[in-house]
Amino acid sequence: MGARAFSFTKIVVADLDRAVSFYRDAIGLKLLSRFVAAGGDYAQEEAVMAARGRRDGPLLMLIRYLERPVPPPGAAWTGFAVDDLRATIDRVRKAGGKVVVPTHDLPQYAIRVAVVADPHGHLIELTTPLDKVGADGGGGGELC
Repeated sequence: MGARAFSFTKIVVADLDRAVSFYRDAIGLKLLSRFVAAGGDYAQEEAVMAARGRRDGPLLMLIRYLERPVPPPGAAWTGFAVDDLRATIDRVRKAGGKVVVPTHDLPQYAIRVAVVADPHGHLIELTTPLDKVGADGGGGGELC
């Protein structure tokens, strides 16, 4: 038997408060809980976030190691489907993130996509369906 469902992604950060603020303010996730977990070399402070503010879907877990160095960012990407790509990118910039791959269409997948980085340098792919993008680019962001 295989996996029943996708459950969570964990991202290691240096500043947990800043990471929580970014994913709340720029991406719109809701903070569900915050706690210290495990002990020894893997002791960590952890913040659990979700798009719908509930635990019944995929979770983003931001962790700060208490006794280990922070690994370099960029080894993995997190992806979010958003309703308004342009507005989300504006919030990313205001929250200290930056665009690393400008918006572009992937018609074979029927999406408009951009890749941004959070303040720690972790990559986030943002997508919106092409059928939600108006003639003026509204909802999906302008192509670069």
